[in-house]
Amino acid sequence: MKFAPVLFVAAFAVATASAQQATVGGQPVQVRNLDQLTAVPANTPLMPANAARARAAIPVKQIKVDSNGVAHLSGAVRRLGEDVYRFQGNAGDVVRVISKKATAMEFAIFSPQSGTNFGTNVVLPADGVYEVRIVNNRRKAAWDKTPHPYNLTFTLARGR
Repeated sequence: MKFAPVLFVAAFAVATASAQQATVGGQPVQVRNLDQLTAVPANTPLMPANAARARAAIPVKQIKVDSNGVAHLSGAVRRLGEDVYRFQGNAGDVVRVISKKATAMEFAIFSPQSGTNFGTNVVLPADGVYEVRIVNNRRKAAWDKTPHPYNLTFTLARGR
């Protein structure tokens, strides 16, 4: 995953090469080291092929919220595995993911456009398809064969 930010920065800087000043999220940013960046060829993979195959093999579950915008997510993650849930969101929607008890699970909201957002309250930056990714962050998780359960409350509050 280290490759994606580098590729994004390179592509962004080349796209704005005509101006030394650019904006990200509406905020002005100074483009540094512009002369050191090169264009990323089209169709360059963002991760190694074996990582892409492993990611594609993870089953994705659809989140179904009730009339209040709430869904309960539960399951178990073993070793370095992850559970992935998908949902449709709009710019300005607020997503809350709350664990019912303290666990050694970590969760993140992910979208191809905005990357990964950590935290219990996330304001969605754009309309699109998002994922909630749940991972085991226990010490020595790679060698731990025991499935560790999680039980989360997912809330989607519409911003519009």
